[in-house]
Amino acid sequence: MPNKAGHTPFFMAILRGHLEIAEMLLQDEMSSIDYKDYDDDSPLHWAVVLDQPDTVRFLMDHGADRLS
Repeated sequence: MPNKAGHTPFFMAILRGHLEIAEMLLQDEMSSIDYKDYDDDSPLHWAVVLDQPDTVRFLMDHGADRLS
């Protein structure tokens, strides 16, 4: 369930750079890689804004939509 900003557990793992947890959530099909928060921003958007190149690479390698 999303928090007040619309961030899911997967989204929070991405924001904090916890890629192992994000990987587990994706493997269990508990998360959508392109889920958007209440401001219509995706995890990929935030990884770019927060200058997290490893997270950007992780998301791209797992099929994140560059246009979302």
